[in-house]
Amino acid sequence: MTLNSRTHFFAVSARLMRQILVDHARRTRADKRGGGATVISLEDVSPAAPQTSGVDVLALDEALEALSSFDARQCRVVELRFFAGLNIPEAADALGISTATVEREWAMAKAWLHRRLSAAG
Repeated sequence: MTLNSRTHFFAVSARLMRQILVDHARRTRADKRGGGATVISLEDVSPAAPQTSGVDVLALDEALEALSSFDARQCRVVELRFFAGLNIPEAADALGISTATVEREWAMAKAWLHRRLSAAG
């Protein structure tokens, strides 16, 4: 695979990290016959988040699939911030958009994901 730019590298890295975590969670869940889903925290990325709670990787993956169906850029922002560990300026640089836009997209995506994951769980 040829990586064409920094943006392409981070997009591929974030997508691969997401897939690795999802595959691991599926294997763990299968090994334990439905129990012990891998839990990770959105607060690891954003210390200013209002609530401390774990997120099931499989539920997060499903929610991100739904999010990408109507706002692909928000999904990419979440992948870069959450799975690739980029901060706001790094994500903005990787996507070629302003930091203000990333901050807005990140806030909207987090709120949407929180609602979606709270309703599911």
